[in-house]
Amino acid sequence: MTQSRKIFDTQLARTRRLKALGMPNYPDFLDEIIAQELVSRLELIERNFETCLIAGPASRMFIDTIKASPKLGNVITHHDVEFSNEWVPFGDDKLDCIIAPTGLEVSNDLVGSLIQFNRALRPDGLFLGAMFSGATLQELRHVWLNAEIEKNNGATPRIIPFSDVRQTGALLQRAGFGLPVSDMDSFTVRYDGALALMKELKAMGLSNPLCDRSTTLCSKAMLMNVETKYNEMFSDLDNRIRATFEINYLTAWAPHESQQQPLKPGSAKQRLADALKP
Repeated sequence: MTQSRKIFDTQLARTRRLKALGMPNYPDFLDEIIAQELVSRLELIERNFETCLIAGPASRMFIDTIKASPKLGNVITHHDVEFSNEWVPFGDDKLDCIIAPTGLEVSNDLVGSLIQFNRALRPDGLFLGAMFSGATLQELRHVWLNAEIEKNNGATPRIIPFSDVRQTGALLQRAGFGLPVSDMDSFTVRYDGALALMKELKAMGLSNPLCDRSTTLCSKAMLMNVETKYNEMFSDLDNRIRATFEINYLTAWAPHESQQQPLKPGSAKQRLADALKP
């Protein structure tokens, strides 16, 4: 039996992320946006959660924002126990809530990760997660593709593939979660240029973790070509460029008998055609 080919170098992604989080100049604006959104969703739930895991490396901004929620009791972070998005060191039914910051998008087995989260939750436990999705960095992807095809008659992968909300909603169901909800928020961040954007992505620990990434240093001429093309295609009147970030928010519950269940096929008491008649 052959092992599935890996898409992401998850150890590299984790190492870069942890290194970035330890730097004094770490840009935490995305963490603040995502953490505040997750907390706002917590506030809509009329119950508290005694034991919560933040499932993955997270910035001090993210951790402090989550811990400030009165809905949560004991909050466990990557500072307390070593784990990754592909390995959760908790037995079954040990946690009341799991909150996943961005990072699941570089899991080689996202369904497997979600299954582990589901098992670690007590019945009717809550999973809240955030992932970069769909259109994230679509401008940078487009520019790199065009620049490399023009120069080399071919392109290497520079931006990771991102799933969309329909895919992740289906994955939550496959992982056995109840009441899965997958929705999306999109916003634009502006930069002085493509080089400034790529520098900030590196400072966030979000550089390319693909196993098939090029290991050859990019030439200065290629970088300048990317900068020029980005300015031509995606700049505003003030010459600043636009970068799209799309966040896929996931909400689901560990199964419990109290949750609303879908009707069994054939159990309807009225035909749909009859219900639609004027």
